Amino acid sequence: NNTNATTITLAVGYEGTYHAALNGFFYYNEANTSNMVKVNAVTGQLVTSAPLANAGHTNQSHFNWGGWTDINFYTDTGNLLYVMYAPNGSANIQVSRIDPNSLGVLQTWTIPRVKTNTGFAFVVNGNFYIGQTYSSPAIVGKFNLATSSYDSGYTNSLTPVAGDYVAHTYWDPGSKYLFEVTNSHHLLYPNVQ
Repeated sequence: NNTNATTITLAVGYEGTYHAALNGFFYYNEANTSNMVKVNAVTGQLVTSAPLANAGHTNQSHFNWGGWTDINFYTDTGNLLYVMYAPNGSANIQVSRIDPNSLGVLQTWTIPRVKTNTGFAFVVNGNFYIGQTYSSPAIVGKFNLATSSYDSGYTNSLTPVAGDYVAHTYWDPGSKYLFEVTNSHHLLYPNVQ
Protein backbone atom coordinates (compact mmCIF):
# COMPACT_ATOMS: atom_id res chain seq x y z
CA ASN A 1 0.00 0.00 0.00
CA ASN A 2 1.06 3.57 -0.76
CA THR A 3 4.23 2.52 -2.55
CA ASN A 4 5.23 3.08 -6.13
CA ALA A 5 6.42 0.35 -8.46
CA THR A 6 9.85 0.70 -9.99
CA THR A 7 11.04 -0.83 -13.23
CA ILE A 8 14.61 -2.16 -13.35
CA THR A 9 16.60 -3.67 -16.18
CA LEU A 10 18.05 -7.05 -15.28
CA ALA A 11 21.68 -7.68 -16.18
CA VAL A 12 20.83 -11.31 -17.04
CA GLY A 13 17.66 -12.42 -18.86
CA TYR A 14 15.25 -14.79 -17.13
CA GLU A 15 12.72 -17.48 -17.94
CA GLY A 16 9.74 -18.82 -16.06
CA THR A 17 7.45 -17.39 -13.42
CA TYR A 18 8.68 -18.72 -10.06
CA HIS A 19 11.20 -16.11 -8.93
CA ALA A 20 11.93 -14.94 -5.37
CA ALA A 21 12.91 -11.75 -3.56
CA LEU A 22 14.90 -11.94 -0.34
CA ASN A 23 16.73 -9.25 1.64
CA GLY A 24 17.04 -6.81 -1.26
CA PHE A 25 17.99 -9.38 -3.88
CA PHE A 26 16.08 -11.06 -6.68
CA TYR A 27 16.64 -14.76 -7.50
CA TYR A 28 15.69 -16.44 -10.76
CA ASN A 29 16.58 -18.90 -13.51
CA GLU A 30 18.76 -17.51 -16.31
CA ALA A 31 17.11 -17.92 -19.72
CA ASN A 32 18.07 -21.02 -21.72
CA THR A 33 20.32 -22.40 -18.94
CA SER A 34 20.17 -24.17 -15.60
CA ASN A 35 21.98 -21.25 -13.96
CA MET A 36 20.61 -19.69 -10.80
CA VAL A 37 21.02 -15.90 -10.72
CA LYS A 38 21.12 -13.37 -7.89
CA VAL A 39 20.74 -9.69 -8.79
CA ASN A 40 20.44 -6.49 -6.80
CA ALA A 41 16.70 -5.77 -6.60
CA VAL A 42 17.25 -2.00 -6.84
CA THR A 43 19.77 -1.80 -9.69
CA GLY A 44 19.24 -5.12 -11.50
CA GLN A 45 23.00 -5.69 -11.51
CA LEU A 46 24.33 -9.24 -11.32
CA VAL A 47 25.68 -10.22 -7.90
CA THR A 48 26.41 -13.88 -8.58
CA SER A 49 25.28 -16.88 -10.59
CA ALA A 50 25.79 -20.61 -10.25
CA PRO A 51 24.77 -23.69 -12.24
CA LEU A 52 22.13 -26.00 -10.78
CA ALA A 53 23.52 -29.45 -11.58
CA ASN A 54 21.15 -31.89 -13.31
CA ALA A 55 18.27 -29.39 -13.52
CA GLY A 56 16.11 -29.43 -16.61
CA HIS A 57 15.60 -26.04 -18.22
CA THR A 58 14.11 -24.34 -21.27
CA ASN A 59 10.67 -25.93 -20.74
CA GLN A 60 11.99 -29.52 -20.28
CA SER A 61 11.01 -30.00 -16.62
CA HIS A 62 8.11 -27.62 -16.15
CA PHE A 63 4.91 -27.78 -14.12
CA ASN A 64 2.12 -29.34 -16.19
CA TRP A 65 0.94 -26.03 -17.63
CA GLY A 66 4.35 -25.35 -19.20
CA GLY A 67 5.29 -21.72 -18.85
CA TRP A 68 9.05 -22.35 -18.59
CA THR A 69 8.54 -23.28 -14.93
CA ASP A 70 11.57 -25.60 -14.81
CA ILE A 71 13.48 -23.99 -11.93
CA ASN A 72 11.34 -22.48 -9.19
CA PHE A 73 12.54 -20.31 -6.30
CA TYR A 74 10.82 -20.07 -2.90
CA THR A 75 11.49 -18.24 0.35
CA ASP A 76 10.51 -19.55 3.76
CA THR A 77 10.59 -18.56 7.42
CA GLY A 78 14.11 -17.81 8.66
CA ASN A 79 15.27 -16.22 5.38
CA LEU A 80 15.59 -19.65 3.82
CA LEU A 81 15.86 -19.96 0.05
CA TYR A 82 14.75 -23.09 -1.82
CA VAL A 83 14.74 -24.13 -5.44
CA MET A 84 12.49 -26.83 -6.97
CA TYR A 85 13.41 -28.59 -10.22
CA ALA A 86 13.66 -31.98 -11.93
CA PRO A 87 16.47 -33.53 -13.97
CA ASN A 88 14.20 -34.08 -16.97
CA GLY A 89 10.53 -34.23 -17.90
CA SER A 90 9.88 -37.68 -16.47
CA ALA A 91 11.81 -37.24 -13.23
CA ASN A 92 10.68 -36.73 -9.66
CA ILE A 93 10.74 -33.31 -8.04
CA GLN A 94 13.98 -32.24 -6.40
CA VAL A 95 14.04 -29.51 -3.73
CA SER A 96 17.34 -27.94 -2.70
CA ARG A 97 18.04 -25.45 0.06
CA ILE A 98 20.30 -22.79 -1.43
CA ASP A 99 22.80 -20.51 0.28
CA PRO A 100 21.36 -17.05 -0.55
CA ASN A 101 24.87 -15.54 -0.73
CA SER A 102 26.82 -18.02 -2.87
CA LEU A 103 23.88 -19.91 -4.46
CA GLY A 104 25.57 -23.13 -3.35
CA VAL A 105 23.36 -26.17 -2.72
CA LEU A 106 23.21 -26.94 1.02
CA GLN A 107 20.80 -29.89 1.06
CA THR A 108 18.56 -31.72 -1.42
CA TRP A 109 15.36 -33.75 -0.99
CA THR A 110 13.42 -35.84 -3.51
CA ILE A 111 9.64 -35.64 -3.55
CA PRO A 112 8.17 -38.83 -5.04
CA ARG A 113 6.10 -37.06 -7.67
CA VAL A 114 6.92 -36.35 -11.31
CA LYS A 115 7.27 -32.61 -11.79
CA THR A 116 5.62 -32.47 -15.23
CA ASN A 117 2.56 -34.18 -13.65
CA THR A 118 2.34 -31.44 -11.00
CA GLY A 119 0.42 -28.19 -11.38
CA PHE A 120 2.06 -25.91 -8.81
CA ALA A 121 3.78 -25.86 -5.43
CA PHE A 122 4.51 -23.56 -2.51
CA VAL A 123 6.37 -23.78 0.80
CA VAL A 124 5.04 -22.77 4.23
CA ASN A 125 7.19 -23.24 7.34
CA GLY A 126 9.22 -26.14 5.98
CA ASN A 127 6.35 -27.92 4.22
CA PHE A 128 6.06 -28.05 0.44
CA TYR A 129 2.45 -28.27 -0.72
CA ILE A 130 1.92 -29.93 -4.10
CA GLY A 131 -0.86 -28.97 -6.51
CA GLN A 132 -2.52 -31.58 -8.72
CA THR A 133 -2.86 -29.64 -11.94
CA TYR A 134 -2.74 -26.11 -13.29
CA SER A 135 -6.44 -26.20 -14.20
CA SER A 136 -7.58 -27.06 -10.68
CA PRO A 137 -6.31 -25.53 -7.42
CA ALA A 138 -6.51 -28.87 -5.56
CA ILE A 139 -3.60 -29.60 -3.21
CA VAL A 140 -2.81 -33.32 -3.22
CA GLY A 141 0.31 -33.75 -1.13
CA LYS A 142 2.59 -32.27 1.51
CA PHE A 143 6.33 -32.87 1.87
CA ASN A 144 7.88 -32.12 5.27
CA LEU A 145 11.52 -31.07 4.87
CA ALA A 146 12.40 -31.69 8.53
CA THR A 147 11.33 -35.33 8.42
CA SER A 148 11.84 -35.95 4.66
CA SER A 149 8.35 -37.45 4.57
CA TYR A 150 5.69 -37.14 1.89
CA ASP A 151 2.00 -37.30 2.77
CA SER A 152 0.30 -38.12 -0.54
CA GLY A 153 -3.02 -38.35 1.30
CA TYR A 154 -2.97 -34.70 2.34
CA THR A 155 -5.68 -32.73 0.53
CA ASN A 156 -6.83 -29.14 0.54
CA SER A 157 -7.78 -26.60 -2.09
CA LEU A 158 -7.27 -23.02 -3.13
CA THR A 159 -10.21 -21.02 -4.45
CA PRO A 160 -11.27 -22.12 -7.94
CA VAL A 161 -11.99 -19.33 -10.42
CA ALA A 162 -13.98 -20.38 -13.48
CA GLY A 163 -11.87 -20.38 -16.64
CA ASP A 164 -8.62 -19.65 -14.79
CA TYR A 165 -5.53 -21.76 -14.35
CA VAL A 166 -2.85 -21.58 -11.68
CA ALA A 167 0.29 -19.94 -13.08
CA HIS A 168 2.18 -19.30 -9.84
CA THR A 169 1.82 -19.72 -6.08
CA TYR A 170 4.04 -18.35 -3.36
CA TRP A 171 3.94 -17.71 0.35
CA ASP A 172 5.42 -14.59 1.93
CA PRO A 173 6.89 -15.48 5.35
CA GLY A 174 6.74 -11.86 6.52
CA SER A 175 3.09 -11.10 5.86
CA LYS A 176 1.88 -14.74 6.10
CA TYR A 177 -0.03 -14.21 2.85
CA LEU A 178 -0.29 -16.96 0.25
CA PHE A 179 -0.50 -15.52 -3.25
CA GLU A 180 -2.12 -17.38 -6.11
CA VAL A 181 -1.56 -15.96 -9.58
CA THR A 182 -3.84 -17.23 -12.30
CA ASN A 183 -4.04 -16.35 -15.96
CA SER A 184 -6.41 -13.47 -15.11
CA HIS A 185 -6.53 -12.98 -11.32
CA HIS A 186 -4.37 -12.52 -8.23
CA LEU A 187 -5.86 -14.14 -5.13
CA LEU A 188 -4.66 -13.51 -1.57
CA TYR A 189 -5.07 -15.90 1.33
CA PRO A 190 -4.32 -14.13 4.66
CA ASN A 191 -2.82 -15.67 7.77
CA VAL A 192 -1.51 -18.88 6.19
CA GLN A 193 0.73 -20.67 8.69
